[in-house]
This record gives sequence, C-alpha cells and structure tokens, in this order.
Amino acid sequence: MSDADEINQNWKENFFFEKNLQQLTLLKYFIRLIRFLVLEIKDYEIILRPHPNERIEDWVKFLNIKSDNLKIIKKGSLSEFIYYSDMIIQNGCTSSLEAAIMEKKIISFEPVKFDNNYDKFLTNNLGILCSNNEDVRKAIFFQKKNNIENHSEELKYRCSFNLDNLAAINIVNYFDIISKDFYTKNNFAKFKKNIIYNLLKFIKFNILNYLKVTQATSPEDKFPKFNINEIRIDLKNLESINSEFSNIIPKIIDDRVLKISIKQ
Repeated sequence: MSDADEINQNWKENFFFEKNLQQLTLLKYFIRLIRFLVLEIKDYEIILRPHPNERIEDWVKFLNIKSDNLKIIKKGSLSEFIYYSDMIIQNGCTSSLEAAIMEKKIISFEPVKFDNNYDKFLTNNLGILCSNNEDVRKAIFFQKKNNIENHSEELKYRCSFNLDNLAAINIVNYFDIISKDFYTKNNFAKFKKNIIYNLLKFIKFNILNYLKVTQATSPEDKFPKFNINEIRIDLKNLESINSEFSNIIPKIIDDRVLKISIKQ
C-alpha cells in the first residue's frame, strides 16, 4: 500500500480492507464450526492447521475448548497432512488445489457470500459448498463428490500441467529473465538498498531475541530452520520423479540460508 506508484490505488486499497474484513468475518464462523465439529463428530480426528504466520497459542485461546479428537499442528508439510487425511475443510485456500490433485474430498465452508470474492472462486468451487455447520456435518458423512470435473481445465492451467515445462522450471526461467533485465538497467543502487534494509531487519530481530523481547510473530513461524536430513530425504524422493535431482548438492549456510549447487 505504501508503494510510490498510483496505478490501481483504489483497487489496492479496497482489496486490503475488504480482504482483512472478510478474513475476520470468516474467523468467527470457523471458530464456531470447529467447536460444533468437536462436539458432533466423534468418528474423525480433527486436525487444525494454522496459517504459517499464526501461532498455536492464539488458536487455543480463540477456540477455548479441549477434546481428545482435536489437535492443532503446525509441524510437518501441509501436503503430507492432506495426503493422509480423509477430507479437508477450507475457504479460499490453496490446500484445495493439492487435495484435488490427490483426489481427496474437499468441503468448502462458505457461511457468507462476499460481493468481491477475489481469489476464492476456483479454490471453493472445487469442493462441496456448505453454508452452515449442519451442511458441513452432512457433507462429512454423506456427500462424496467434489466439483473437480467442472474446473479441470483451469486446475490444469494453475498447476502448469498443460505447459511444456514443469511450473518450477518456468519460475526459474522467469527469474533468470528478471535478473538479466535487472542488471542491464544498472539498478545496483536499488539492489544495495534492499540488502541494507534486510540486514537491518535481521539485526533488529537478533537484538530483540537477545533482549528476550516477545514479538507477535517470528521468522520461525513462517520460515522454519533448514534441516539437512529432511532436505536430503526430499531430494531422494524427487530423484524417483526426475533423475537430474541426483546432481543437486545442498549446503546449509545459515538457519535460513540454503545453497544449492549442481555437480560438475
């Protein structure tokens, strides 16, 4: 919002406020849905996955309910949790895309219809649309079919299945184009400014950490520290898909700095 350019300023402002109001409204309904499911659903274990920049202790306070069949877990890969689940309940989350690919049941909880739905159309319409707690309960036990077939082409496009290259390759190639353009325009001063800004943020975080000053969120919430053993296991799994991954050498430079090189 603080960008200097005035292009689409009204749209950006509306997006910022409307999106935050929507999230706050949905939070109220999701808290009540979770409490309802804890009391009504005894045949399933309910796993709540907070967003990476949210804290478990905040959700414990929000819900204010304890049950053996409710767990709040941030550790591990979201994809892995989806894979081992029977279904997911979501609103406007990319988890529905992963669940669709894995052919898992998707329940899209839409207690409120917003005039501007922004990025929620595809993610919600992939699943069974439910407008209240009772609809969700019925969908858990009775309805089986997602709406993936109606959106298969868009889903393929989002996942880059209909392109010649994998999405990851396209991203790397695009970064390569940007970086070449960046240096040819002699933007080194801007580059240096960004380095200084990030360095100051890093220093600030370490000072606060040393003084034991509590912050609302920390880098650990959204970006957990690298684990070399986990990285090697992931690379080994990727080798079974593409043998070229066997040429990659990972090296941890710092807790959150990973160097990737290729065997010569």
